[in-house]
Amino acid sequence: MSYLCLILEREPSVADSMRRAFASQGLRSYLVDSFELAQDLLRHWNFDGIVIDRSLIGAHCHGLMAQLKLTSITPLVLLCEHVNDESQLAGLTAGASDVVPRNSSSELIAMKLKRMIEMRTNSRAEKVKDIRLGSLMLSHVTGGAYIDHKPLDLTAYQFDLLSLLALRAGDPISRESLVQLATGFSGSAVRNIDVQVHRIRKKLRALGCSNVGLKTVRGRGYCLDIEPAAEAS
Repeated sequence: MSYLCLILEREPSVADSMRRAFASQGLRSYLVDSFELAQDLLRHWNFDGIVIDRSLIGAHCHGLMAQLKLTSITPLVLLCEHVNDESQLAGLTAGASDVVPRNSSSELIAMKLKRMIEMRTNSRAEKVKDIRLGSLMLSHVTGGAYIDHKPLDLTAYQFDLLSLLALRAGDPISRESLVQLATGFSGSAVRNIDVQVHRIRKKLRALGCSNVGLKTVRGRGYCLDIEPAAEAS
């Protein structure tokens, strides 16, 4: 299973190192360099794990962490310049799952977060619920997609893209955001999003899907538009 992680890190070299280390652990990462951007993302996305560099948000770190309104089961690693009993107690009280020295290797941070995510996932009594929109159903338990109970033949990448769009049904998502959210990388793969969206549209049409539309929003990206099926009179 591929997990989606949010990383708040301002220093480009550190952020790039983390992205590579997270990818090597099978973790998809979305990197931001401001607390405001993180807040906006957390209003729209469910991340499996989070890393916050304390130096990025300064002295008000713990108060700001409380503003994120994270669920108690979201693993959060807080990176601190100096780790001692006082900083660990403050971080854990504010909601961190672990407090780690900022100079720790990216590989160690990635492995710690992945282990916490896996422990949380394995201990959850309730399985991840299916996404149901119109005639579309996406199962994150089996990785299967269906239109009116008929299997929709998607690649793993296409399934991830459609899931991301379904979670924000009605709201456009930029191509760049889709690339980073689906793969953890950006830039060169943006053009491939257009190809994959085209293929998903063809597969939806082939199954006669009438109330699920994958629209292009000029200048803003793609949007999954769900229209309620007409009720029989």
